[in-house]
Amino acid sequence: MDGGLLSNYPSFLFAQGGYPTIGFRLADIHPLGPIGDTPGYLKALLLTMAEAHDKQRPVPKRFKSYVIETPPDLPATKFDLSPDDGKCLFEAGQRAGEKVQWMDYSSSAPHVPYYDPSPDDALELSMSEACKLRDQFYQAEQYVDGLEHAAEFELRIEADW
Repeated sequence: MDGGLLSNYPSFLFAQGGYPTIGFRLADIHPLGPIGDTPGYLKALLLTMAEAHDKQRPVPKRFKSYVIETPPDLPATKFDLSPDDGKCLFEAGQRAGEKVQWMDYSSSAPHVPYYDPSPDDALELSMSEACKLRDQFYQAEQYVDGLEHAAEFELRIEADW
């Protein structure tokens, strides 16, 4: 999925789902040399926009990102790929895929720890359990015959206070 300039790597979208997710990202943004003209400035501005926005967001839980290392002479903005360029990118992706712990990020069902499809039922259950605890607390066998409390305090006051 590609978010373009606003969010070129929208991993935050997967935080809304409960499935473990793996993302692959091309690591092709290399620092530009000195900016000497308006087109160079605009290119640097666009590259900064594409990178900076996604770095401001935290990585979602159950999301693992892998980098596909690409050669410096083969940027992601090169759209006229030769067969050799395509083979080079494929092999880079294959190398990244070999590092993935696939079973750690596989699930047939979503993992949703804080979602309750019936909050009214959950509230009713919580209240009934709280009432049971209160009733146990007020039973006569819970009473104590006496309390003994011992405490020791030390107080220090600084001279200029």
